[in-house]
Amino acid sequence: MNSTQFIVSTDLDGTLLDHHSYDYTPALTAIQALTKLHIPIIVNTSKSQAEVASIVNELRLRPSIYIVENGSGLVLPNEYVRRLSSESLKGIEKRIMGDETCLVFGRERQDVTDFLYGLRAEKAWQFSGYSDWSLQQIMELTGLDESKARQSSHKAFSEPFIWQDSEAKLTELRQTCLEAGFNLVKGGRFYHLQGQCDKSTPLQFIKENVNELFPEKSDIKIIALGDNHNDIAMLNYSDYPICIKSPVNDFPNLNTQQPTLYSDEYGPAGWRQKIECLLNNLSLLES
Repeated sequence: MNSTQFIVSTDLDGTLLDHHSYDYTPALTAIQALTKLHIPIIVNTSKSQAEVASIVNELRLRPSIYIVENGSGLVLPNEYVRRLSSESLKGIEKRIMGDETCLVFGRERQDVTDFLYGLRAEKAWQFSGYSDWSLQQIMELTGLDESKARQSSHKAFSEPFIWQDSEAKLTELRQTCLEAGFNLVKGGRFYHLQGQCDKSTPLQFIKENVNELFPEKSDIKIIALGDNHNDIAMLNYSDYPICIKSPVNDFPNLNTQQPTLYSDEYGPAGWRQKIECLLNNLSLLES
């Protein structure tokens, strides 16, 4: 099978990055193998655009295509956006950011926070989120240094928060959000409120427009890697789902007909293990 048929969609925290240290070093050999095979690696995460851009540049992932805030935005180099027809872009907001453009699938963060904290005031539910916290508190809750915590605070489409009330009230919150056109997503550290999209939404857009975005590919097969509940939609949508072992959560419960790989190792070590295993199974890895 030709390696140019594939793209990789990967979560970050707990998957490509260690859950506690955010280290990606154990995955580097597998990243290099994918790069050599010209298989694009698309980061697909709850993180903000500023956070992901920094990591993508640090890892030198090219082309620089990534998905932010649980599917709320697809960031493409401007040259890739120019390949898309007006029909493909119909109804999609574009935000130009220097050499990149974000295609928006989510809701404005202000809409999200107005709704969420309005509910808190109305219902007296117990929770706190990014809008409540100081930079120091974000650092303590995430384990990020000051620079990365500042990047994390610059969400555009979502609000992370910690639920401190009952399961019954959480169920009520989830239903209320759904009825109002919002999606409540559970991540590794926080709940995230956002628009009605998920990590599979931009992948569907890429697949539907593959001939424009990647003229060299007649079709694509998606290899997806994740470790948590907010990765389920992405993993279910993929052709090759890979669940990465988490030190804090069970494997996500998938609903897919595709054979699923489960790593024995945690985070980036498991990422390397299962990418190399899959490439070998697909006869793409040189012996």
